[in-house]
Amino acid sequence: MKKTCTSLLLAAGIISMQSNVFADVNLKLNAGLGFGSYDFSVDYPDNPNIATYKSTGDIMPVSVGATIIFDSAYLDIMYSNSQTDVEIEKPPRKFDAELDRTDINLTLGTPVSDHLSAFVGYKSGTSDYNFEDGFVTSTEVNGFFVGMAYSFLMNSSSLSVSGALAGMEGEYSTGYDSANPSYDNTADYALGYSAGVKYQYNLTENWSISADAKWHLYTLDFPALSNSVPMTFEEEMTSASATLGYIF
Repeated sequence: MKKTCTSLLLAAGIISMQSNVFADVNLKLNAGLGFGSYDFSVDYPDNPNIATYKSTGDIMPVSVGATIIFDSAYLDIMYSNSQTDVEIEKPPRKFDAELDRTDINLTLGTPVSDHLSAFVGYKSGTSDYNFEDGFVTSTEVNGFFVGMAYSFLMNSSSLSVSGALAGMEGEYSTGYDSANPSYDNTADYALGYSAGVKYQYNLTENWSISADAKWHLYTLDFPALSNSVPMTFEEEMTSASATLGYIF
């Protein structure tokens, strides 16, 4: 979580600096509400006798963000959070928990042609599962990504599709004290994949509304520790959202 806070503060500082230095840039503020699913599973490939630890639950992310638009580039930061009740399954048992999911994305993009654009950035996603007895399971996946987007421009609207690859690393911890977990492991480097589609309609010169659908999948391999065996963590999230934007 320290990494995500540092990234958010750094991005806010960049946005503030760019706004002061460049007088001809435009600032756009965004607020959105979404719905989707978040799935994760923990497998133990070297020990099939250990049951798979998995969860499938709904999320309702509320997001806020800002975009600085230059003549030939843009800088975007987005923060979203969702808190929902989910079920954790480790056969033959099932557990109820509250899922607190936080995502932070920082993206820098530039057009390559009239329809094609390229982007790079940093993303971080944290999932905290809080059980009724006070036990907490926490995962944090973060890394840099690169991608392309293709846009179809219309009179007052646009439709775009995008895809990206990310170099991810992760941390997985469990225990009754989140500040001092009984188990804490760092995953090896792995690739992640994401895709999305977005439609935006300009209501006025300043106001716009957009609808988008996103998907990502990350698989991380955690090494064996002195008190554990190797495990594979897979995270998949699918969501759709509506966002209202205002450009100054």
